[in-house]
Amino acid sequence: MISAALHPLPAGCPWSDWARPTLAFCEASLCSWITAPANTVSNLAFVIWGIWVYRDSKKNSAPGDFLRSVGPILMLIGLLSGFYHASYTWVGQVGDLGSMFLIAALFVAMNLKRLGWIRSDQVLPVYWATTGVALILLLIFPTLGIFEFALICIFGITLEFGFLRKKQKPNYRYLTYALLTWAVAQTVWILDITRVWCDPDRHWFQWHAVWHLGTATAGGLVYLFYRQFGAKR
Repeated sequence: MISAALHPLPAGCPWSDWARPTLAFCEASLCSWITAPANTVSNLAFVIWGIWVYRDSKKNSAPGDFLRSVGPILMLIGLLSGFYHASYTWVGQVGDLGSMFLIAALFVAMNLKRLGWIRSDQVLPVYWATTGVALILLLIFPTLGIFEFALICIFGITLEFGFLRKKQKPNYRYLTYALLTWAVAQTVWILDITRVWCDPDRHWFQWHAVWHLGTATAGGLVYLFYRQFGAKR
């Protein structure tokens, strides 16, 4: 959805003077500091998964292992996506998409390292370069953010199944669960934003909120997949 489909915020409401985002989900905007309660509160799923992942990664990976970054990034996604849906602003959308770039770029960088295409000391430069380019393109082309995220994810999945599957023969149980969960969540996302499943005034339940629950769970499952490569100390 583009700007023509955005929910209005009357003058005098909190956030009404801020620039509007480019995406408009089903839930109607309230004249409140939390404009979309269902879509805001559901981001707690990312925070809860992030806390669990971080605590688990401290037990199952070595200090300095990039796996330990997954938990804090999931928590950051929850906070920034929560701010986006609470404020219904362009700056909130940039924060939301930027945190999504962070998690997708991390998995791409780790896959490149597993393939031996980059060294350990090159993981961070590749990671920040991927995230930085995605953010710059988002600022230049505001409506393409979700497509950028999808492309980064597709690239990471291509590396996994196109090259790493034969090279390392990992256990794909958790990754399979993650992809299935993500596919269902993405279907719900499409049905919500296209208004196929939509009750805008139902602020206690929204299908986009289900997307948050599904993608947070998928993020946790992807972590469990990568945990098999962590070096326990």
